[in-house]
Amino acid sequence: MPMSFEYFKFSEFDCSCCGKGSGKQNMNHDFILFLDKIRKSCGFGLAITSGYRCKRKQQSLVLNPKYQATHPDKSSHCKGLAADIKITNDEKRAIFVGTAMDIASEMDLPIRIGISKRQGFCHIDIDNKPTPRLWIYS
Repeated sequence: MPMSFEYFKFSEFDCSCCGKGSGKQNMNHDFILFLDKIRKSCGFGLAITSGYRCKRKQQSLVLNPKYQATHPDKSSHCKGLAADIKITNDEKRAIFVGTAMDIASEMDLPIRIGISKRQGFCHIDIDNKPTPRLWIYS
């Protein structure tokens, strides 16, 4: 498995609660490789706003009514299989979603994408969960 990527560093995926090294220790390498391929194909930067989350961090989001967070035991972030990416432009969001779907198909990966236009991010994961595969945050 690659230890470095063309467009991303493990530190971009560190938990804001656990800090340095948590991204490298907990993120799925195939997932970051997947994001690397998406980034290359999109042709624009993808800023990671949240990658790996420890259960304590995830629980704090669950308890905050501002977020629609999943219980830590079911969170793709806690499994190292998810990231939230800052994308505030409608055209770039559309390119990102289409590109991610195409590359997931090429790599034979499950894919789930959530879009929050209001908060300006897209959630993406490769967790093998049932539907929804695509959703809009309210």
